[in-house]
Amino acid sequence: MSNLWQHQVKFQFKKNLFILCILFTGILLSSIVSSYQIGISPPETYFFGQTGEERCQNIMLFSSGKAVKAEIFTLWKRDLGSSKVIKDYTLSEEEKGVLLKYPKNVLVREQENITLCIKPLFEGDYEGVLILSPENGAMGVGSWIKFQSRMYNGEEKILSYPSLLHKSVRGEKSNTSFFLLFLIESTFIEGAAVVILSLFMRSRLHGSQ
Repeated sequence: MSNLWQHQVKFQFKKNLFILCILFTGILLSSIVSSYQIGISPPETYFFGQTGEERCQNIMLFSSGKAVKAEIFTLWKRDLGSSKVIKDYTLSEEEKGVLLKYPKNVLVREQENITLCIKPLFEGDYEGVLILSPENGAMGVGSWIKFQSRMYNGEEKILSYPSLLHKSVRGEKSNTSFFLLFLIESTFIEGAAVVILSLFMRSRLHGSQ
C-alpha cells in the first residue's frame, strides 16, 4: 500500500513538474518572440520653408526580430518651448494647421524608408512628434519635428525695383549730361576754330594787299 502511494506521489510530482516546464517554456518562448526592437531615425527632424510651401524629408524605420505592423501619426505642441515631454503634445495636425503626407500604416521588415512631407498653412514655429506605434500594443518610438515657416515678403523685391530704376535713371541722366557737355565742348571748339580760321584768312588778305 505504501509502495502504491509513493508511486502515485512520484507520478503526480512528475506530472506537475512537466506542466510547469511546459508553462515556463511557453512563457519563455512568448517573451523571446515578442522581444523585438523598433526604431526611427533621425531622432529629430528639422524643416524650414515658406508658408504654404511643401517640404519633404526621408525617415528611416527599422525593426529587429520580426516584421512589425505599425501605425504612424503625429502630435503637435500648442505652445513653443524646449519641452520634450509627450504629454505636452496634444494637438492633431488638423488642429495645428499643418498639411502632412506620410503612410499611416506600415509593415517594417528590418528597415523601411518613408517620406514625410509638411506644408504649413500659417507663419510661425511648429513643434511636433512623429510616432511609430506597433499594432500589438508594444511601446512606440518617435522623432521630434521642428518646422520654421516664414511668410514670403514680396515687398523686398518690389522695393528693389525702384532702387534699380533709380540707378538706371541716374545712369541715363549722367550719360545725358556727359553727352550735352561733349556737344557743348565740341561746338565751342568748332566755333573757336572757325573764328581763328576767319581771323587768319583776314590777316592773309591784308598782307597780300
